[in-house]
Amino acid sequence: MVCSSPSVTEGHTLGTNASVFKSGQKVQFSCNEGFSATTCQATGWSPQPACNIVNCTVPPLKNGHYITSVRDRVIKNQEPYNTLISAMCNIGYINTSHTQRKCGSGGQWSGAEVDCTPITCERLPDTFDNGYYDSRDTPPPFPYNYSITVVCDYGYYLTQQSTQRCIALNTWNGTDPECRPITCRSPITFRHGHYNESRTRNQQPYGFGTILVPTCEPGHYMSNNVERRVCEGNDIWSGSKPECKTVTCETPTITHGQFTSPGYNDRLGRHSTFPYNHAITVVCDNGYYLTQSATRRCVAFNTWSETDPRCGRITCQSPTTFSNGQYNLSRQPYYFGTVLVPTCDTGYYMSNNVEKRVCEQLDTWSGTDPECRRITCRPPDQFSNGQYNGSRQLFTYKDILIPICNIGFRL
Repeated sequence: MVCSSPSVTEGHTLGTNASVFKSGQKVQFSCNEGFSATTCQATGWSPQPACNIVNCTVPPLKNGHYITSVRDRVIKNQEPYNTLISAMCNIGYINTSHTQRKCGSGGQWSGAEVDCTPITCERLPDTFDNGYYDSRDTPPPFPYNYSITVVCDYGYYLTQQSTQRCIALNTWNGTDPECRPITCRSPITFRHGHYNESRTRNQQPYGFGTILVPTCEPGHYMSNNVERRVCEGNDIWSGSKPECKTVTCETPTITHGQFTSPGYNDRLGRHSTFPYNHAITVVCDNGYYLTQSATRRCVAFNTWSETDPRCGRITCQSPTTFSNGQYNLSRQPYYFGTVLVPTCDTGYYMSNNVEKRVCEQLDTWSGTDPECRRITCRPPDQFSNGQYNGSRQLFTYKDILIPICNIGFRL
């Protein structure tokens, strides 16, 4: 058996120009990239000479991935000879080595292994006057996207953003912070009073922490209870603007009741005001009763004589129980308007016709105590040619009489 000279795609035979070869004879050939050998067998050349393109296995990349140089092409597990791949690190990581590798003829990638290392900021940004960075006690290096808070010293305010973030290797976003002294101009004046100190617009503003004390003129009172105002922010005073009003007494509040007053129409609203020494009287709502003094008098600014009156809720203790029956409810206490319905036990009836009892006043029920008497029956009328099996003047509930006919008769 002989073989003709093999044809090699993408390659050529080496060391011979022969056109015919004997069985078992070998021939060597070279591929354009790599080489292989084939042997003459009884059935011809085996294996059939061929030059296949060399592939490189795409290596894994921790904290990143590779992409090809061809736009929009998805990278495969194996890429052919001469393919260029680039390392893409995940967000928060950076490639500090070569970013591009090439598939060589030996099936290996050029260049060193790529390392995606975490992005960090090795130290805090530069210091600044009258403030500091608060890193929440986290020691450097600071990880990617880590934010630090800019804090101004006490008595200073921040003119720009309050946080900075690690956005690239040793790079913080934002501009240098600036902390300026807090000052306040004079607060707005108020009627019928003044502050213990006053400055004009042309004078030096008040410094941080300055305390101003408002005072009302004689015959007036501080209606919104402003005791002092403190400069605590740029042109920001604590509290609200003082309000000085003429001394009066407002109608006091009461739960479950209202106040009345001679010379005033009907009952008073909650915001009625009265002059000094004026008297008002308490009227409790329906279902409530007065537990303390009913009259109060205006004796000073928003100050009434006597203690606060109270309208207590009318309740009733359980009514007296009655024999051979019960009420439909059993609890304590019962509130005003509660309705109790008495019922007699089976075999008894309400002899005094009490249908209901209502809690009308403190521990006072309407009506009288129910009376349940046993149900009784008089003997039934006699019938001809027979009689009942029992005979007495009065029968009680569920007594049974059996009619019996005389001999020679039936029912």
